Amino acid sequence: MTARRTSIKAYHDINANGLLKGRRLVVYNWLYFNGPATGAQVVLGVTDPDRRVISQDRARLNELRAMGCVCEVGTIVCSETRKEVILWDVTDNYPEALPKKIKRLTRSELEQKNSFLSHRIKVLESLVSKLYRKLKDRVNVNESERESENEDQDIISTELHGVSTEG
Repeated sequence: MTARRTSIKAYHDINANGLLKGRRLVVYNWLYFNGPATGAQVVLGVTDPDRRVISQDRARLNELRAMGCVCEVGTIVCSETRKEVILWDVTDNYPEALPKKIKRLTRSELEQKNSFLSHRIKVLESLVSKLYRKLKDRVNVNESERESENEDQDIISTELHGVSTEG
Protein backbone atom coordinates (compact mmCIF):
# COMPACT_ATOMS: atom_id res chain seq x y z
CA MET A 1 0.00 0.00 0.00
CA THR A 2 1.24 3.52 -0.78
CA ALA A 3 1.84 6.24 1.78
CA ARG A 4 -1.22 8.25 2.77
CA ARG A 5 -1.50 11.93 1.85
CA THR A 6 -2.36 12.99 5.37
CA SER A 7 -1.09 15.72 7.60
CA ILE A 8 -1.22 15.55 11.36
CA LYS A 9 -1.07 19.36 11.42
CA ALA A 10 -4.04 19.64 9.04
CA TYR A 11 -5.98 17.10 11.11
CA HIS A 12 -5.33 18.98 14.37
CA ASP A 13 -6.06 22.39 12.79
CA ILE A 14 -9.35 21.16 11.31
CA ASN A 15 -10.46 19.80 14.69
CA ALA A 16 -9.13 22.63 16.85
CA ASN A 17 -10.43 25.47 14.67
CA GLY A 18 -13.84 24.04 13.84
CA LEU A 19 -13.15 23.98 10.10
CA LEU A 20 -15.56 21.05 9.78
CA LYS A 21 -18.72 20.59 11.77
CA GLY A 22 -21.36 17.97 12.48
CA ARG A 23 -21.42 14.75 10.48
CA ARG A 24 -18.71 16.01 8.13
CA LEU A 25 -16.30 16.16 11.08
CA VAL A 26 -17.39 12.71 12.29
CA VAL A 27 -16.82 11.19 8.84
CA TYR A 28 -13.49 13.01 8.41
CA ASN A 29 -12.20 11.86 11.82
CA TRP A 30 -13.30 8.26 11.28
CA LEU A 31 -11.65 8.17 7.86
CA TYR A 32 -8.48 9.79 9.25
CA PHE A 33 -8.07 6.99 11.80
CA ASN A 34 -9.45 4.09 9.75
CA GLY A 35 -8.88 4.98 6.10
CA PRO A 36 -8.56 4.25 3.36
CA ALA A 37 -12.06 2.79 3.37
CA THR A 38 -15.09 2.29 1.17
CA GLY A 39 -18.24 4.35 1.55
CA ALA A 40 -20.02 1.38 3.13
CA GLN A 41 -17.20 0.92 5.65
CA VAL A 42 -17.37 4.62 6.55
CA VAL A 43 -21.14 4.47 7.03
CA LEU A 44 -20.88 1.37 9.21
CA GLY A 45 -18.00 2.90 11.14
CA VAL A 46 -19.73 6.20 11.98
CA THR A 47 -23.29 4.98 12.42
CA ASP A 48 -24.49 4.26 15.91
CA PRO A 49 -25.66 0.60 16.03
CA ASP A 50 -28.83 1.69 17.86
CA ARG A 51 -29.64 4.18 15.13
CA ARG A 52 -32.33 2.78 12.90
CA VAL A 53 -32.48 5.55 10.30
CA ILE A 54 -30.88 5.44 6.88
CA SER A 55 -27.55 7.21 7.12
CA GLN A 56 -26.70 10.19 4.93
CA ASP A 57 -23.03 9.87 5.86
CA ARG A 58 -22.11 8.63 2.39
CA ALA A 59 -23.22 12.02 1.04
CA ARG A 60 -20.76 13.64 3.46
CA LEU A 61 -17.94 11.91 1.54
CA ASN A 62 -18.96 13.74 -1.64
CA GLU A 63 -19.17 17.04 0.25
CA LEU A 64 -15.76 16.46 1.84
CA ARG A 65 -14.34 15.62 -1.61
CA ALA A 66 -15.78 18.89 -2.99
CA MET A 67 -14.17 20.69 -0.05
CA GLY A 68 -10.82 19.02 -0.79
CA CYS A 69 -10.56 17.12 2.53
CA VAL A 70 -10.97 13.59 1.16
CA CYS A 71 -10.23 12.00 -2.18
CA GLU A 72 -10.72 8.81 -4.11
CA VAL A 73 -7.52 6.80 -3.83
CA GLY A 74 -8.57 3.83 -5.90
CA THR A 75 -11.09 1.06 -6.16
CA ILE A 76 -11.48 -2.37 -4.63
CA VAL A 77 -13.94 -5.23 -5.03
CA CYS A 78 -16.49 -5.18 -2.21
CA SER A 79 -16.51 -8.42 -0.26
CA GLU A 80 -20.30 -8.24 0.16
CA THR A 81 -21.52 -7.18 -3.29
CA ARG A 82 -18.56 -8.36 -5.40
CA LYS A 83 -18.73 -5.01 -7.22
CA GLU A 84 -15.96 -2.52 -7.71
CA VAL A 85 -16.29 0.34 -5.21
CA ILE A 86 -14.42 3.56 -4.47
CA LEU A 87 -11.75 3.61 -1.80
CA TRP A 88 -11.70 6.94 0.09
CA ASP A 89 -9.01 8.59 2.20
CA VAL A 90 -8.28 11.96 3.81
CA THR A 91 -5.93 14.47 2.18
CA ASP A 92 -3.51 16.96 3.69
CA ASN A 93 -5.70 19.85 2.45
CA TYR A 94 -7.72 22.25 4.54
CA PRO A 95 -11.43 22.42 3.70
CA GLU A 96 -12.61 24.94 1.12
CA ALA A 97 -16.11 26.39 1.23
CA LEU A 98 -18.71 24.51 -0.76
CA PRO A 99 -20.19 26.49 -3.65
CA LYS A 100 -23.62 27.98 -3.00
CA LYS A 101 -26.52 26.04 -4.42
CA ILE A 102 -28.20 27.71 -7.36
CA LYS A 103 -31.84 28.54 -6.68
CA ARG A 104 -34.20 26.95 -9.17
CA LEU A 105 -36.66 29.45 -10.60
CA THR A 106 -40.38 28.85 -10.89
CA ARG A 107 -42.14 29.05 -14.25
CA SER A 108 -43.61 32.48 -13.42
CA GLU A 109 -40.17 33.77 -12.35
CA LEU A 110 -38.68 32.50 -15.61
CA GLU A 111 -41.48 34.13 -17.63
CA GLN A 112 -40.97 37.40 -15.75
CA LYS A 113 -37.21 37.34 -16.42
CA ASN A 114 -37.83 36.41 -20.04
CA SER A 115 -40.24 39.35 -20.44
CA PHE A 116 -37.73 41.72 -18.84
CA LEU A 117 -34.89 40.47 -21.07
CA SER A 118 -37.08 40.66 -24.20
CA HIS A 119 -37.85 44.29 -23.37
CA ARG A 120 -34.14 45.04 -22.81
CA ILE A 121 -33.28 43.42 -26.15
CA LYS A 122 -35.83 45.63 -27.94
CA VAL A 123 -34.39 48.72 -26.25
CA LEU A 124 -30.86 47.70 -27.25
CA GLU A 125 -31.93 46.96 -30.82
CA SER A 126 -33.51 50.41 -31.01
CA LEU A 127 -30.31 52.04 -29.72
CA VAL A 128 -28.19 50.10 -32.21
CA SER A 129 -30.51 51.16 -35.02
CA LYS A 130 -30.26 54.84 -33.99
CA LEU A 131 -26.48 54.60 -33.73
CA TYR A 132 -26.33 52.94 -37.14
CA ARG A 133 -28.41 55.74 -38.72
CA LYS A 134 -26.23 58.42 -37.10
CA LEU A 135 -23.07 56.68 -38.26
CA LYS A 136 -24.49 56.29 -41.76
CA ASP A 137 -25.46 60.00 -41.83
CA ARG A 138 -21.99 60.94 -40.62
CA VAL A 139 -20.38 58.78 -43.32
CA ASN A 140 -22.65 60.40 -45.97
CA VAL A 141 -21.73 63.86 -44.67
CA ASN A 142 -18.05 62.95 -44.74
CA GLU A 143 -18.39 61.67 -48.31
CA SER A 144 -20.15 64.83 -49.47
CA GLU A 145 -17.54 66.94 -47.62
CA ARG A 146 -14.81 64.95 -49.34
CA GLU A 147 -16.51 65.51 -52.71
CA SER A 148 -16.80 69.25 -52.04
CA GLU A 149 -13.19 69.31 -50.77
CA ASN A 150 -12.12 67.53 -53.97
CA GLU A 151 -14.05 70.11 -56.02
CA ASP A 152 -12.43 72.92 -54.00
CA GLN A 153 -9.00 71.38 -54.53
CA ASP A 154 -9.70 71.09 -58.26
CA ILE A 155 -10.69 74.77 -58.40
CA ILE A 156 -7.66 75.81 -56.35
CA SER A 157 -5.27 73.69 -58.41
CA THR A 158 -6.81 75.06 -61.63
CA GLU A 159 -6.44 78.61 -60.41
CA LEU A 160 -2.92 77.94 -59.17
CA HIS A 161 -2.07 76.31 -62.43
CA GLY A 162 -3.40 79.35 -64.24
CA VAL A 163 -1.39 81.66 -62.00
CA SER A 164 1.77 79.68 -62.48
CA THR A 165 1.38 79.67 -66.30
CA GLU A 166 0.56 83.39 -66.46
CA GLY A 167 3.46 84.46 -64.35
